Parts: sequence; C-alpha cells; structure tokens
Amino acid sequence: MHLLDGETSPAASAHVPTAPARWPLLGHSWPLLTRPREFLLSLEKVGSLVRVYIGQLPMVVITDPELTRQVLHDSATFDKGGSLYEKLSELTGNGLLTSQSEPHKRQRRLVQPAFKKSSIKDYSSVMAEVAEGALRDWEDGAVVDMKAAAYHIASRIAARSMFSAEMADASIERIAEALSIYLNGLFVRTVGPGTLFERLPTPGNLRYKRALEVLHEEIRKIISEYISSGVEREDVLSILLREKDEGGGAGLSPQEVHNQVTTLLLAGIETSAATLCWCLYLLGHHPDVTQRLQAELDSVLGG
Repeated sequence: MHLLDGETSPAASAHVPTAPARWPLLGHSWPLLTRPREFLLSLEKVGSLVRVYIGQLPMVVITDPELTRQVLHDSATFDKGGSLYEKLSELTGNGLLTSQSEPHKRQRRLVQPAFKKSSIKDYSSVMAEVAEGALRDWEDGAVVDMKAAAYHIASRIAARSMFSAEMADASIERIAEALSIYLNGLFVRTVGPGTLFERLPTPGNLRYKRALEVLHEEIRKIISEYISSGVEREDVLSILLREKDEGGGAGLSPQEVHNQVTTLLLAGIETSAATLCWCLYLLGHHPDVTQRLQAELDSVLGG
C-alpha cells in the first residue's frame, strides 16, 4: 500500500472512490486511530485507488502493487510534498526522506558510499553480534515482549552501524525513547482533524515537543564529539562527514549531516523494528516457512 497527498497528487483529480464511513470534520481519522490495520486492508475491496480523508485533508491510498511501483519510479510526476512531509521535516529537515527530486539525487550520491557492499558486510557482523547478545538474555519458556525486544535490537544495530565509537552508547537509549514518543505524537498529528489541537499545551503535545528537542540535542552532541575527536572511522557518520560533491565540492553541510543522521536513525530503528516484529510473528504462525528459512540460514551463512 502507498499513500499520496490528495492535494498534490495527479490521482486526486481523477475519479477515485472514497472509503466508506467518512465522518464529518474527522474524515477517516477515527478508524485510522482505533483500527488502522483492519481499515487499510479493507480498502483493497474498494478499488486500486481509494480516497481517504485525514480530517479535511484528502489522501489517495494505492492498493495495487503495479500502481505503487509506478509511483515510486516516477519521481517527476509523484514528487514529495504536502502537509505530511511538512510535519516530518520538523525532525528530519530536508533530508533524504523529505527532499524532492533534485536535492534528493545529490544527497543520495553523497550518502551511497556508506552502503556499498563492503560496508554492508561490516554492518552484518554488527547485526549478528547484537542479535546474539539479545538472545543470551532470553530463556526457554519465557514470554518476551517482541515489540520492545525488536525496538531494542534495531536501535543497538543502528547505533553500532552509524556510530562505531562508544560515545553513542549513552545517547542511543535517549534517542530510542524519544523517537518512540515522537512517532506516536506524529501519528496523532497525521490523523488529527487540524493544527489547532497541536498548539494546545496538552501533556501529549508537551511530550512530543520535548522528544523532538531531545532527538536534535543528542544527534548534535554525537556529531560534535565525532568532529572534535578527529579519529577516522568507517561507520556511517564518518563517511557522511568526509564525502564530497562531484568534482571535489564541499560535500554535506553540518545541517545536512544532521538531517541525514536523523533520517537514517528514524528509518533504521522504527521501520526495522516493526518489520522484524511482524516477521517473527508471521514465522510463528507458519512453521513450514520457518523451517525453510532455518535451512537457508544454515546453508548460506554457515553458522
């Protein structure tokens, strides 16, 4: 499934059916808040393109894989923009996640060296080490909160891959906690009826604002300590700091480095943890697939 801002999407002008159970003022915010998975899965029966209202904001949900592929591959037509990206840019700035076509291309060229084949091999050893450390704390027959465990594993992997030095160890705890608070608040703002509520000094809004401040504070501190140390490393942050534009240009500015680190932490922790949690859940319900996966791991990774 893919979501497009109905105000900026070409699909918004076409005849697109509206999802059922739209409420006055709230639109479809209530089912998105209370039963998001059930609501989104039901849209496939409505059509390949379905109009959904978040408050008064029209969105277009794509339920067809081929149409989703078309959107992802045609950035000239379906460029980023709209209120959702504006909200997200409070955290990530104009980084890879929120930047439009041309700035995105430049940023991607500068970030790409951190993900070359040899680097990924180094990160895979970090992943294995963190996973083994988590498993040592588990006991046969014990009940494990997989959502919390997956978040813990993903945050450690992200920290060790991006910041190989020990200086990030203390920060990653605060970053992971603040990121969870921030994303919960972002979801409420995404499906909420308007911006007026966001300005009220409610406990949730205050927690959201403080989480945003903590994320920026901790990332600024890590980058500053890295630069001050003067040590050459091969982690993601070190590569971002030294990569230059084509022709030996200036490379990423300090703010752009901050934006990319924030973006990669958001992607490396939240989406990875959610994917890991759902994969383990589904494997638990499909033992035949689990056996095939175990056989492949044994034959490909060799221990």
